[in-house]
Amino acid sequence: MFGLPLDASSLTGLWLVIARVGAMWMTMPVFGDQEIPMQIKAVGVFAVSIALWSLVPAGAVPVFDTLPAFAAALAGEILIGVLVGTMVRLIHGAVQFSGHFIGFQMGLGIVTVVDPTTGGRMSQVGKFQGVFALVIFLAMDMHHFMLRGLAWSLTETPSLSLMHGGGSCRSLIDAGAGMFVLAVQVGAPVMVALFLTNVALGIVARTVPQMNIFIVGFPLTIGIGLIIMGVAFPAFVNIVQEGYRTAGANALALLGSP
Repeated sequence: MFGLPLDASSLTGLWLVIARVGAMWMTMPVFGDQEIPMQIKAVGVFAVSIALWSLVPAGAVPVFDTLPAFAAALAGEILIGVLVGTMVRLIHGAVQFSGHFIGFQMGLGIVTVVDPTTGGRMSQVGKFQGVFALVIFLAMDMHHFMLRGLAWSLTETPSLSLMHGGGSCRSLIDAGAGMFVLAVQVGAPVMVALFLTNVALGIVARTVPQMNIFIVGFPLTIGIGLIIMGVAFPAFVNIVQEGYRTAGANALALLGSP
């Protein structure tokens, strides 16, 4: 029916493709967010898997004689998908972490909302920057880039092959370290401005003790923080775009790209 191969090797390949696509789908931004119903995620994973199934080279998937061998191959595909999706998810996490720290400095740390993407509590500034990071992700067409990379990986990366690549491990380590660097780069303008503001307020509090520095300081730090965020927004966009490009390159390196 429909011209689809139904032999044992092809059906085994379909399950491996579903495992890789599903693992990447659940860990990537937008696709794996908790706001999306699980039924829609399942339909999306199955549809993409069927579309990419034909890319698996004929004879590339062996027929496993034992259940443990098939389970090991399935675990390898899930591992590949999780690591590739995590590469991109780290960029979004870095932006949210930076916004959470900025919100704490601005005095908005007490005002938190439940982040539906993680289920945890996130400051308003962190959520605001996270939404913009998702908009940049879609505007850059990164979701199509990741799907094209996934299609390429099905023809080039056999199951469990990343476990033997030193370059893959290096890419994963670089991605984790780059998350903190990106968080500092995104938040640096506001952090420096608020630090100088707090220093100035401290000097004023010492020289003019009659002034209620808390009443003056809270609106001042919030206002300065919002102004600097607006002024530095073009730099924010450029930094996040570069972070997503680096994440895409690291993901391809993890999949075995030369």
